[in-house]
Amino acid sequence: MNLGGRENSDTTLPPTAGLRHLTRKAVILNSADKIKGIIGMDRTVIKSNGSNWFGSNAYTDPTIPVDREMGVGELDANRAVQQLTAGKHRGTVPNIGWDYFYQDDPFIPNKYTLSLNAGDWVSATLVWDRDVFLNSPFDFYQPGDEFLDFGFANLDLYLVPAGQGIEQAVASSTSAAWNLEHIFAKVPDAGPYELWVTTTEINPVYYALAWWAGADERGAPGDLNKDGKVDSADYVVWRKTDGSTDSYNDWRTNFENTSGSGSSFASVPEPPLVGLAFIGLLILRRCKSRVPGDGSNRPRAETTTGMLPRRLQNLAA
Repeated sequence: MNLGGRENSDTTLPPTAGLRHLTRKAVILNSADKIKGIIGMDRTVIKSNGSNWFGSNAYTDPTIPVDREMGVGELDANRAVQQLTAGKHRGTVPNIGWDYFYQDDPFIPNKYTLSLNAGDWVSATLVWDRDVFLNSPFDFYQPGDEFLDFGFANLDLYLVPAGQGIEQAVASSTSAAWNLEHIFAKVPDAGPYELWVTTTEINPVYYALAWWAGADERGAPGDLNKDGKVDSADYVVWRKTDGSTDSYNDWRTNFENTSGSGSSFASVPEPPLVGLAFIGLLILRRCKSRVPGDGSNRPRAETTTGMLPRRLQNLAA
């Protein structure tokens, strides 16, 4: 099988490539959850400042492969198993898979071709080892021997429309200080795309690459329960499962735009308002009002929920 003009036979590589530490590292990192609903991710990871992956430098800066706080996301063991069992592939590849290989040509990239639909997302993670050499007259380490550290070799990762060049790359990860590159990006158009593994080295650099491509199943922005409309029920889902500022802004914007005539900016609940509503509801349920003049402790006929404004009734339900 040919990759970028170079014969890419791996007959010299061990058949247990899936058990190698680099393969496991690439698989675990690449299958982590970031944004719920994108390529089957189960959770949206929230930073301490309320933002998610889309608000991180790692998403916007190709020289920063991971976020300082959230890394590449949150471990998802089920997705990691699915990523690993998808198997080792090269050349034209399925949407989920991995490879263990080497790169030793500064002029010819190793290419992995994916067939994608417009709006699909691609997550790809490339890892390799730091090279150290035993400084010893013996073949094996002896007490007192030292290791020479020559630092990280340089590999880069690109997502390029097939037939185009690096200048037309949809996304790239080009850190100079890591032995890891990571891409999480959406493609604008349908067609074949290629993951490129490039190097500036002339000696072989062994690496593992894992990729996962697929659809965005989040639905319309703000439709968190995926019922086809943006309403107060989505706000409840946001409070229970998401909590990010970005998701709240998506919900608020689309709630205002789809509420119809008669809605107003003031009718959109802010996060503190709903908390007060629940506290008020709890107090009302604990309190019993007296019927004037009879000295009894009988509650009034109406329910405490009925005392709340209709919009807060919906949110408290």
